[in-house]
Amino acid sequence: MKTFWKKLRDIRSNNDGASAVEFAFIAPVIAMVVFGAVETGIFFMGTHQAQEATEDTARLARMDGLQTEEDLLALLNQEIGTPIGGKYQTSVVIVSAHGESFADISVQYDYSLHIPFMDKFPFKTQTGTRVLLRDI
Repeated sequence: MKTFWKKLRDIRSNNDGASAVEFAFIAPVIAMVVFGAVETGIFFMGTHQAQEATEDTARLARMDGLQTEEDLLALLNQEIGTPIGGKYQTSVVIVSAHGESFADISVQYDYSLHIPFMDKFPFKTQTGTRVLLRDI
């Protein structure tokens, strides 16, 4: 019959299931890092989509000679397309400065993370440009 001390030494030297326990501790942390990286990537892709849409709209407005806010807003909404993960708020304002007409084209992108407890802190970014409208 084994003594108490010998049984205790056998239990201490037994490593069965140690890897499973260690994985159970580290797996949630790894999952949060991976999902956080994916969510951050989606946010930056949406921001890039908004920036490209404002630049393309400004270039087309200058080249095609668009003059009205409605035409520019329709073009901006067409260029921006479907949101990747958040929602877009588009705006176009015609302003006069220095004897010329300009169009202020801007897009605001709102995105909230799909991670528990982090969805209460939305990310917001705004991009915009001002373009000189051509005289027709």
